[in-house]
Amino acid sequence: MIVNGHVSRWRRWRRRVVPVGLSEPETAAGTPLPAEDVLVARQLLDGLPVRQRAAVFLRFYDDLSYRDIADILGCREATARSYIHRALQQLKQHLETESHR
Repeated sequence: MIVNGHVSRWRRWRRRVVPVGLSEPETAAGTPLPAEDVLVARQLLDGLPVRQRAAVFLRFYDDLSYRDIADILGCREATARSYIHRALQQLKQHLETESHR
């Protein structure tokens, strides 16, 4: 049930419309990301298994601790770390594959 709530929230977040120049996602340097990069990131995240996507979303969007993520997902803390690690590996691998094309 908690994962379903996350999926619903993810869908709402993904569909939200952000007016240009307002609250666009930013890089570490504080400059807005190009819309194309945001679209690619969302597509890559959508391709992750549900539990991995939930863990990544909770960690980086909600800024929760691994312990809190484990409580929400109903798993051990090590499993939550594993979900995030595997998701990041998969995202990195996909980005490296795409950059070589």
